[in-house]
Amino acid sequence: MSCKRPRWQWQSAHAALSALALLLLALGVASCTEGIPAVGSDPTISPEAFADAMVELRSASSLHSSGYLPEGEPERILAESGLNPEDLREFVEVHGRNPALMAELWEQIEQRVGEARELREH
Repeated sequence: MSCKRPRWQWQSAHAALSALALLLLALGVASCTEGIPAVGSDPTISPEAFADAMVELRSASSLHSSGYLPEGEPERILAESGLNPEDLREFVEVHGRNPALMAELWEQIEQRVGEARELREH
């Protein structure tokens, strides 16, 4: 069974992951009814684990000419860290209502992915 991609394909995995993060952040803010939870107040993975996982996923996707990871690859990468996609979703659902935290995390992720890219290019 082949999967056709829509005409508006993302030019890079970076754009796709950034768009997904922004969408999840917007959904979290829109559904906010109880204020912003403190880090550690809800049982989610740590911000560091979230950032590490996103760096691994983004770095791996940048190695493919399509910018996409093959089917099953994200799950394999996450499993190596003891995580699964639901862990990332839960983190964003809980902490997506905290724009300051999410912005700080995405800055760290961007920086680390850029550093990894520079190391590969040299």
